[in-house]
Amino acid sequence: MAMNLLFIQYVYTAVFIIALYLLKQKKLNLAIQNTVLAIEYVIFGLGLLNWLVAGNWL
Repeated sequence: MAMNLLFIQYVYTAVFIIALYLLKQKKLNLAIQNTVLAIEYVIFGLGLLNWLVAGNWL
């Protein structure tokens, strides 16, 4: 159990360091921001459709 926790912490650290490196590049930073924003709009739209149609369409 402790080894799994240690492995997860290493993965979090690696992802954080990679994200810091990638976000320093201006064009890549803008691309990531636009992608996250587009995904948020899609999630919001699907939630709104689910709410308005009372969940019968999925």
